[in-house]
Amino acid sequence: MRYINMDDLTTVIQNRLLVESIEKDEEVLNGIEDLVISEVSAYLSDRYDVGKIFDEHPIRTGLLVRVIACITARRAVGRNAARKVPDSLSDLNDWADSILVKLRDGIMSLPPEIPLITDEEGNVESPILFGHTRNNGWFL
Repeated sequence: MRYINMDDLTTVIQNRLLVESIEKDEEVLNGIEDLVISEVSAYLSDRYDVGKIFDEHPIRTGLLVRVIACITARRAVGRNAARKVPDSLSDLNDWADSILVKLRDGIMSLPPEIPLITDEEGNVESPILFGHTRNNGWFL
């Protein structure tokens, strides 16, 4: 795994559930984590330099570790038969999705050590704000 590790996963799910779900094949977890990182990158790519965050020397921060661990754990355990998947695991995915939406929309931000997108001169690029002319108060 390139961003999270087994210790990160066992903070959000019991080790027994995880080990039984991956059938002692960590390559399954690597594939799931790669897909999750791709999804997280899609959410963050307008504000943060995901190339630097997820490169060969990733920049780890607690919030991203937890989000990626929650989604990865849910998808790994979700590979089991439905009767073996606890209902409480959907809460992990719901929480992680809500955090990603807040990060994407600028409601929350990541710590300052996470690089923002910059232009050639090193200035932070701000996302475009949208408005319309039918708003009589001109509120954005």
